[in-house]
Amino acid sequence: MLVMLMPVCYYTAGSKLLHRRFRPQKGGIIVAKPILGLQEPGFKFVNPQPLMVTGNDIDMFCNASGMREDIFLSDESAKAMGMKARVAPGPLHLALMLGCLVKEDLLVDCVYLGTDKMKVLHPLYPGDSIRAELEMRSTKPTSKGDMIIFNYSWALKNQNDETTAQGENTCAVMKTARTVHGFQSRGM
Repeated sequence: MLVMLMPVCYYTAGSKLLHRRFRPQKGGIIVAKPILGLQEPGFKFVNPQPLMVTGNDIDMFCNASGMREDIFLSDESAKAMGMKARVAPGPLHLALMLGCLVKEDLLVDCVYLGTDKMKVLHPLYPGDSIRAELEMRSTKPTSKGDMIIFNYSWALKNQNDETTAQGENTCAVMKTARTVHGFQSRGM
């Protein structure tokens, strides 16, 4: 069975509802993208287009979060502490990693539940180019059976392939309900 609702295609494989978002690529080719919560353990992903970290990204995050320490906002202060320039706060590493996944449509209809074992391993500077890498660890349906709870490990890497941060995230996704651009479709 195939049901089209642009820009999303739903189809069933056996009794499992699958959901893929389509996005035009170079040459007008449309490529299906997997929804993370509906993948099996062992699924791996590396976002193909790196994201550039800007000083403005750091400023906005620091202003919104209240993390207005000199090491985040001043090159001079950061250099006095042994850094090459000001650095991104640790929680911004997580936010940027999630942004990489959202940009690639992997976290469509997902609810973030938490992060475990997060470590910041290397400074993230303005001008760094980053990419997210992940591996699906586990999936399990909720007791009601209407959602899937999934866990994945992730790493955020810079242009030199240095891991700036890593951790494990837990999220949830609805099994049968999809909300896409204001349209809702149930029980296909």
